[in-house]
Amino acid sequence: MKKFLLIIVSIFIIFTAVLFVFVLTFDANRYKALVIEKIESAINKYVSIDNISLKILPALGIKIKGISIKNTYKSWQDALLSASSISVNV
Repeated sequence: MKKFLLIIVSIFIIFTAVLFVFVLTFDANRYKALVIEKIESAINKYVSIDNISLKILPALGIKIKGISIKNTYKSWQDALLSASSISVNV
């Protein structure tokens, strides 16, 4: 029973370490153009995003800094949504 518990704890520690390293080294900004394209096609509005990052603590999630959404023929000063940051957690 001790051996089984030791194996389960070891697997959990390794999984947590791998997840932590992945989130710290993953560059979510590589997918910024794809995210913008998918949002624009879904809502038929123009979208601007400054930075996208993954985070671990307090929960696994994504943080988007500097997002704006505007109508097609309006200026960015008349944006429908302008937020300094948006955070989504799992």
